[in-house]
Amino acid sequence: MRIGFYIDGIEIPNINHFATQGASGGPVGMINVDLVEQVEFYSGAFPATRGNALSSVMEFGFKTARTDEWTSNAVVGTSDLGLTFEGPTGPNSSLILSGRRSYLQFLFELLGLPFLPVYNDFQFKWVHQASPNERLTVLGHWGI
Repeated sequence: MRIGFYIDGIEIPNINHFATQGASGGPVGMINVDLVEQVEFYSGAFPATRGNALSSVMEFGFKTARTDEWTSNAVVGTSDLGLTFEGPTGPNSSLILSGRRSYLQFLFELLGLPFLPVYNDFQFKWVHQASPNERLTVLGHWGI
């Protein structure tokens, strides 16, 4: 079974932490939803550019950062802490970046459990609008 994941048109081999070989997912997602602007899911009739998919295609579109001022957002989830920053990096460019870190390993260690689930992830999108018809986008997606 081949499932395709794409962020702004770039294929991402795995979007989950703790993925199991032969499986299509894991218990924790690597993509911070604060960066996601749209999601398209195809279970059939795949777009021509996604012709090698066998079962489904999921396309994520990251939002473009604000260009007027810098903002930040902090999130405390059930298993991780996250920070997101976005704002202008010049007169024609902007950046949005996000990082998350798990904290369950500290709780599990206190409880004496034999496993310590540790994960980190980081995403960013930098956009430079050179002219109305020309735009350069740099994406970063990292997880461990």
